[in-house]
Amino acid sequence: MSGLATRVKQEGLGVDWHLREGVPSEQIGQAALEHRADLVVVGTNGRTGLDHILLGSTAERVIKQAPCPVLTVRVARLHGQKSEEGPPCIRHLLVPIDFSSPSLDALEYAIQVVDRFGTKLTLLHVLEPIYHDLELGLGRIEQEVQKRTHWDAQLDGLAQVVRERGLAAGSIVLGGIPSESIVTHARGQGCDLIVMGTHGRRGLARLRYGSVAESVLLQAPCPVLTVRSPKFSPNHNRMMPLSMTES
Repeated sequence: MSGLATRVKQEGLGVDWHLREGVPSEQIGQAALEHRADLVVVGTNGRTGLDHILLGSTAERVIKQAPCPVLTVRVARLHGQKSEEGPPCIRHLLVPIDFSSPSLDALEYAIQVVDRFGTKLTLLHVLEPIYHDLELGLGRIEQEVQKRTHWDAQLDGLAQVVRERGLAAGSIVLGGIPSESIVTHARGQGCDLIVMGTHGRRGLARLRYGSVAESVLLQAPCPVLTVRSPKFSPNHNRMMPLSMTES
């Protein structure tokens, strides 16, 4: 641990380190609370299938417990990078929007990143099918044309707010299973970061609805910043409304 801290210091960054015993996710959340962290960064092995069922994911537990947003980075992805590619950079952000408060909080965070680094921002809304044939891979969205037109306008309205600040922002409405559409679009567009809100559902609600954020976390081709407990500066002026009711 001290050796890693030394390497960080050599990069000109301030660093402190602690060693704790206990359940990793609980200790990480507690440390973030005690040190008033603004962001937790964790690596994930991206386990799927039986391994994920048996072992779970520390990253997923941290997301549910942390008192601030959590940035997850797929470890295998970093190990697979070639040195000549240079350090990771952010050129294109993808922000899935379901018009809930968590997704709008995530957009607030994404705007700060775009404003600071001059990156491109894409807002994505997914229209879920009212039924889905798993064998044929087919689905139908109720009143698809009307709904797509409506949410195209709503999403572009959010993007316009961002553009009025002089930032690059676009929007797209897709149909399908949310997590699959998000991951497929991120991969196809070469996105460098996905910023999304999470409701942090637990118990029966989680069993019934699942978690789009968790599904994206397992499959994402890039780091994922999840926002469940937003932490903005005291003088932060929101650009987005606190909530928008989907109809």
